[in-house]
Amino acid sequence: RGALFEQLFKRRLNGRFSLSIDRTRRFIQNENPRIESQGAGTLINIASELGFGTVPYYSSYTAAKHGVVGMSGSLRQEVKQNGLAGVHICTIMPTAHDTPFFDHVANYSGHEVQAPQPLHDPQNVVDTLVRLARDPKDQKIVGADGVVKVLLKKLAPGVADLSQETPETIKAYGADRADPNQAGFARNCILARRLL
Repeated sequence: RGALFEQLFKRRLNGRFSLSIDRTRRFIQNENPRIESQGAGTLINIASELGFGTVPYYSSYTAAKHGVVGMSGSLRQEVKQNGLAGVHICTIMPTAHDTPFFDHVANYSGHEVQAPQPLHDPQNVVDTLVRLARDPKDQKIVGADGVVKVLLKKLAPGVADLSQETPETIKAYGADRADPNQAGFARNCILARRLL
């Protein structure tokens, strides 16, 4: 967990935006003119599958990732509108991967940080980066569960939102368990129940 929205410190929020948005902007401003003048090239930005959704306690992270996805999409439209067929703007949106991210995430919630399950091999992101450099696509979600979550949020946004469940239901299914595998399975059972 990160923090409740009202617990976010302005400095922490600004740091997240500086890391995600400002550095992405600077990279684009440095590289895009060169690529456009050549008439060919590929810019690859890395956001997160949370650039399409939200989760509690990660408001600054999800907002920053929405910004990277939005900035990339707007630039992609500008490139297409200007007829630069050889210029590609790609966005990689990984789900949770087995990196030290969750060991170092800012945590003001008073709860132990639990990485969501499943955690994927980070090599998948590297492989996707290389594939997009060779064969550009506008956007690529890395992690099959991310594809499912994004589709679910687009097609049935209320189904994936567990905040509507009562504490009794969460407890009855075991979605409040400390073990992230058991809690993740329980959340999936609640979601499956909603789909039936």
